[in-house]
Amino acid sequence: MRNVTFGYTPGRDVIRGIDLDVAPGETVAVVGSSGAGKSTLAALLAGVRTPDSGAIRFGGVDIGDVPETARAQRITLVTQEVHVFAGSLRDDLALANPTADDATMEAALRTVLAGDWFDLLPDGLDTVVGDAGHQLTPMQAQQLALARLVLADPPMVILDEATADAGSAALATRACRSRGARRTQRPRRRTPLGADPRCGPNSVDGERDGGRRGHARAVDRA
Repeated sequence: MRNVTFGYTPGRDVIRGIDLDVAPGETVAVVGSSGAGKSTLAALLAGVRTPDSGAIRFGGVDIGDVPETARAQRITLVTQEVHVFAGSLRDDLALANPTADDATMEAALRTVLAGDWFDLLPDGLDTVVGDAGHQLTPMQAQQLALARLVLADPPMVILDEATADAGSAALATRACRSRGARRTQRPRRRTPLGADPRCGPNSVDGERDGGRRGHARAVDRA
């Protein structure tokens, strides 16, 4: 990411002059107050939003030049708002990896600690979920989204409060490390233990408090 600026309305930049490098195998946590622009940054990195200026490259290629389907295979964004697709649980998981067998799907669910509720389903992977079927709790839906992430195994993962309802950022870590993905993670408004703030003059700007601008910062590179 080089000198990226973005705003939802003209004259009001939410992201301004941001530079960010993520090396293969590296985890970057971005923290900041609510409204500071962290979700906007995540959307830009995933290609959901297009910067007003600057460039975002993955593997040396501008992500804006990559077709959406190809981009989605390389960069996955998981947010707090997840969708449970109508159909069997197997069909839902197969969206991430159509070639995965039952054992691989079950292993993915257990990786994200969904084994307890999965074992109680009346028909296992054949259980119908979604609006017309078995209703998953918000926590279970987020675990399902993380299981899809494990199965998809993309090169880069961006997590935007993806475990807010699941109750533990450790689930995200398990999901990512189980597949060895390159990871970009945004936890919920806290600086990870032992984090080393990497703050420069650039800002993720959105929230004002007494005339001061709120900033998000990249921390805890590992």
